[in-house]
Amino acid sequence: AKNSNISWLTGGMENRIVFVSEEGAVKLIVLKDKILVLTNNIEAERVIKEEGLDKEDFQFIVNQWYERDLLDGLIKKYRLGGDCYFPEVNNLQEEIKQLRFSLLPEEIERYRSLGRETAKIMTDVCRAIKSGDTENEVKGRLSQKLWSKNIHPHLILVGSDERLFDYRHPIAKDKEIKKYVMVVTCAEKYGLIVNLTRFVHFGEIAEELMDKLRAVAKVNASFITNTRPGKKVADIFQEGIRTYGEISYPGEWKLHHQGGATGYEVRDYIATS
Repeated sequence: AKNSNISWLTGGMENRIVFVSEEGAVKLIVLKDKILVLTNNIEAERVIKEEGLDKEDFQFIVNQWYERDLLDGLIKKYRLGGDCYFPEVNNLQEEIKQLRFSLLPEEIERYRSLGRETAKIMTDVCRAIKSGDTENEVKGRLSQKLWSKNIHPHLILVGSDERLFDYRHPIAKDKEIKKYVMVVTCAEKYGLIVNLTRFVHFGEIAEELMDKLRAVAKVNASFITNTRPGKKVADIFQEGIRTYGEISYPGEWKLHHQGGATGYEVRDYIATS
């Protein structure tokens, strides 16, 4: 029932109706020979015509919006495991998540396409920022450009000047930007989510700030270099911590998580040792 799993199973279906909900237009039941699509009369025709589920593998079971949830009856017919919290459904959320950790070639291409598209939007927005703009104005511009390309922002952070050093998650405010600003987004299309951070600075950069920028780049390079198929996440994490020590910031990693696996969730899990 979770939007992330439905997007994965259908190759990118947009299941979300309410932006903040984890569930949407349909539920799926995967059997050995077919996939049952549970929905109501409000959504059925649109999903068939616009979301690519008009294939023989998908068998629609449609009820009226005012009738009892179809899943109630099917729970009695099948022994089910899933990602939703029904009393008689075995919770297999963690097992299901692991099935989508390795992306297929077509998913990787969609992911790369989304990364390129989102990066261009971020670059355009950041290059247009002027001293005196407010953080919320930047957030609004980025949001508009993402939505105009059917890219759903799960998160937008904008923090400027002293707020960058005070808070790890600077939610945008009406504060005017003076010297520098950080812009962050986690953005979804095809069910896949990319995560980007950009910095903008006006005028000459102070040496202290440049030193911090170089330090961040070294930590980033360590995580990227060590992220390879077959390598344990715990080992990658430890290499990153070691790099923090090498650049004279040994405890800095404790102030914010160091990321984790991404794909159909902003984070499938947070990396630890």
